Amino acid sequence: MNEASLLVVIGLGLDILGALMILGPIRQRRRLGKRIYKTLKEITDSLDKREKGEDEISPLSNKEKIDELFSNDYDRQISELEDYPKLLTGVGLLVFGFILQIIGNWILNPPV
Repeated sequence: MNEASLLVVIGLGLDILGALMILGPIRQRRRLGKRIYKTLKEITDSLDKREKGEDEISPLSNKEKIDELFSNDYDRQISELEDYPKLLTGVGLLVFGFILQIIGNWILNPPV
């Protein structure tokens, strides 16, 4: 295997690694989004019950639900801050991998 082919293979490996680093936080966002949606649905269902008079309003239950919403929002913000360097590293690896592939392909198949 010559050096140009090795550059292409290393570039592909870096692209795969970069893509995996980007996909991880994206999958985690989807799970967080579903959890927040579920919490909001529970609150809206509870409000609908209260409007119909089926549920008793208590300040303690309201406080618990509001605290849960704030903690979910806080957890989401913290995870976004932790995922930001991973996303940047993943994008950097993708770009560097593509550059290596372009150089390797240029050496293997020089323009006429």
